[in-house]
Amino acid sequence: MSGLYQAAGIVFFFNLVSKMLGYFRDAVLAAYYGAGSLTDAYMIAYTLPYSLQAVLGMAFLTVMVPFLTGFLMQGKRQEAFRLTSVVVRKVGFWLLVLVVLGMILARPVTRIMAPGFDEAAIRQTAGLMRVMLPSIFLMGMGMLYSGVLNAEKKFALVAFAPGLVNILMMLGIILLNGTLGIYGAAVGTLAGFAGFYLLLWRGIRKMGFSFSLSAGDPEGMTRPVLQGILPVAVSVSVNQVLLAVSRFFASGLEAGSISALDFANRIMNLPLGIFTAAVVTAAFPLMTEGAARNETEKLASTLIRGIRAILVFIIPVSVGMVILRVPLVELLYQRGQFMARDTVMTAGALYWFSVALPAFSSNMMMTRAFYACRDYRTPLLAGLAAVAVNAAASRLLVGAFAHNGLAAANALAAYSYTLLLLVLLVRRLGRLNLPYLARGILKSMAASALMGWAVLSLRGFIATLRPAGTGTTVLILGAGALAGVIIYFSVLKLLKYEELNEALGFLRKRRTKEKR
Repeated sequence: MSGLYQAAGIVFFFNLVSKMLGYFRDAVLAAYYGAGSLTDAYMIAYTLPYSLQAVLGMAFLTVMVPFLTGFLMQGKRQEAFRLTSVVVRKVGFWLLVLVVLGMILARPVTRIMAPGFDEAAIRQTAGLMRVMLPSIFLMGMGMLYSGVLNAEKKFALVAFAPGLVNILMMLGIILLNGTLGIYGAAVGTLAGFAGFYLLLWRGIRKMGFSFSLSAGDPEGMTRPVLQGILPVAVSVSVNQVLLAVSRFFASGLEAGSISALDFANRIMNLPLGIFTAAVVTAAFPLMTEGAARNETEKLASTLIRGIRAILVFIIPVSVGMVILRVPLVELLYQRGQFMARDTVMTAGALYWFSVALPAFSSNMMMTRAFYACRDYRTPLLAGLAAVAVNAAASRLLVGAFAHNGLAAANALAAYSYTLLLLVLLVRRLGRLNLPYLARGILKSMAASALMGWAVLSLRGFIATLRPAGTGTTVLILGAGALAGVIIYFSVLKLLKYEELNEALGFLRKRRTKEKR
């Protein structure tokens, strides 16, 4: 499994850089516009382009990798490039059609997505949406190129590319706010995805890829690739749809509810993008190779080890975010137009998103196991069931608990999705080493519980010694994080957690090589 850890380490580093830039982007957005009507309009306007980018882009990446890996394993590099050219040509056309339709239907789409908005808010939201819609094409094409790079196990550029998006988005807000207002954020968003496209295009060009309008269908692979995109797009859209359902119900609540949900969701996505994505990105080609060779045991082993490797980091992060959610939101966002009221609203939603973090992380790995087997239908049906659970729970909880109820509905849906996927994986792959997985989860939970008690006690102790303020917030977070890391990994060491020892051994090997 050293290859998995090595690849995951590379992705982890670049994802960390990208996610830190993403935080600065959100902090700039919050400081300039707060959590109010302007930010609500931007968030809704960004929903359609971002969701389609993320969903279709991830679908392209997920479907392409197994087919490209098959060609590359056979030494058929040119066939892989021809397949990419054909898919780019066909998919690019339909993405442009989507952009045009979105431009025309922006206002009715806004009314559907945010039925609680008044006419002025709808008009502004539709205008922002039209500016950002071309990014659907740019992101979609970029993700197709990412599939080629990942199939070649070149992860660094793909992991860093979103960082460029974040840089250009920040520049748009800072440089254009004075003249364009909230539209500066929209222009920056579009510029960011243009940079994303160009960076990844350059990456595959350096590999020897060149786009051809006349490229033929290699070995009849184009049809199954294209047929797999739609079901995968629907199944990988589960997280986006869950948030879209929350925005739908939140549009009728007090101003800032949508923004609070989005800011909380973005905090949750920091560890997802850093820890979870690193392991999933590295594990997916390995699972694909296992499926291609009919080595079910290798696929199952990679899946279970990958989930354990994810949860050993995600479980303590989840506990820490629950305990430190208020000072975390204060430090990340409370400045400029983002007030104490916005912090309270965001922290309330963050509680439930943090609780759901292990489920969202596990789901990312489990769906990839189905995709490695080219089974796109099963995750699709499971995802639709999760969306139904979320919609029903949102309807029940929004009246009594407002936007916090919507976040809780997301958590319930995420765990329902996890349980259903696990049952279906057992049916698909046969015997999984679930006792091995359970032991790892229980050890992580035990260590996290002790860590959580210590961090909670430390937070209370510091709060009694110092008055409220930025310095106290930084001290609580810094001391809590340091104490939490020391206690958690010390307990895991005592419990003889296998993946921890393996990861530490790998790091020691890396340091030895670097010294040489």
